[in-house]
Amino acid sequence: MDFVFCIQDPTDPETHYLYEAIIGAATEATTWRGMYAFATRGGVDQLIEDPVVHDFMHRGGAIDLIVGIDAVTNRQTLERMQELETRHSTFHPRVFWNSTRGLFHPKISHFGYADGRKKLIVGSGNLTPGGLMHNFEGYSVVSGGRRESLDLTSLDAFIARHAADIRPIDQ
Repeated sequence: MDFVFCIQDPTDPETHYLYEAIIGAATEATTWRGMYAFATRGGVDQLIEDPVVHDFMHRGGAIDLIVGIDAVTNRQTLERMQELETRHSTFHPRVFWNSTRGLFHPKISHFGYADGRKKLIVGSGNLTPGGLMHNFEGYSVVSGGRRESLDLTSLDAFIARHAADIRPIDQ
């Protein structure tokens, strides 16, 4: 198991951006599950329109993306995600319909690889240009080999428990 913690510092020319970590993880991945509290059209376009992500999807890689609609994420972003879903058959964006007083606030990407490896990226950056490259953010990358267990029971249980609240994008 490999664990790396990074501070995204836009004032440091040597910084490693969350965007770069996600794109690097997608390079050889076959599956990608993500949950992000907020998304903007600029962040969605930056990530989903990246040539590496296009290659990922053209190789049949599926992206299951859940975004919060509590704050920041707007209609323009949701309509853009619907448009991208129409263009890319392996892009599956959904929203978290939050009926509680608490804020839906995760920022997670989980990648799976054909050889059994897995990678988890967890941090403070949202699916926005700021979160991906322009803000001061912190994130961790956990990589597991094909024989190492990466326990995602909590993530899987959350998705199962809230299946009725994880919905396709609609009106």
